[in-house]
Amino acid sequence: AYAGDSIVAIIAGQFASLAASSRGPTGPFELSVLFLVLGGVLTSILWKENVAESSSPETNPTIREAVDVIKGDVKIALVGAVQSLFEAA
Repeated sequence: AYAGDSIVAIIAGQFASLAASSRGPTGPFELSVLFLVLGGVLTSILWKENVAESSSPETNPTIREAVDVIKGDVKIALVGAVQSLFEAA
């Protein structure tokens, strides 16, 4: 995986250089939109959802139930806050 990351970084740099040469300094960012859309399309087509078998098909958890669980245990809210702050840093 380590060597693969390096190769992908080199190829991405070459694409960015070509985009900057033809479209100016915003070219690489414009090109990134293409890869974002391509990734979204591939994900929506190829992703197989990992869902466990339910013992009762009528009981699907809701967002309200998730919020109630978070409100019920302050530790869960703190973990979420720490994770958000870590990702934002």
